[in-house]
Amino acid sequence: MRIYIFLVMLFSVVMQVQAQDTLFHASKGKLVVKVLEISDAEVKYKLSSYPDGPVYVIRKKEALKIVYASGLIEAFEKPPALIKPPRKKLKHQNFVYFTISDLLLGQLTLVMSTRC
Repeated sequence: MRIYIFLVMLFSVVMQVQAQDTLFHASKGKLVVKVLEISDAEVKYKLSSYPDGPVYVIRKKEALKIVYASGLIEAFEKPPALIKPPRKKLKHQNFVYFTISDLLLGQLTLVMSTRC
């Protein structure tokens, strides 16, 4: 009988550990939480280590993705600060350079490059 009770308790603890969501926050990193609500602008959650504690609210912009206990992944848009702007390719680059002899003689050289 004691073994049966022990196995039931062990099974319930294992199920409770697996029934957690993972929130990937832009600045705080990976958080193990229980997601309560997702609205258009906010994500409300509780920390899994303190389920009776306060409800935390973050802006949806700060959440990168949520991995639910069921395995479902919900990814959000990356915040603008994390998106790298595309590099512009310049067709024509102009350079102004000088050497020590140019400084002594008072000359300045302008070079126009037509490389793409």
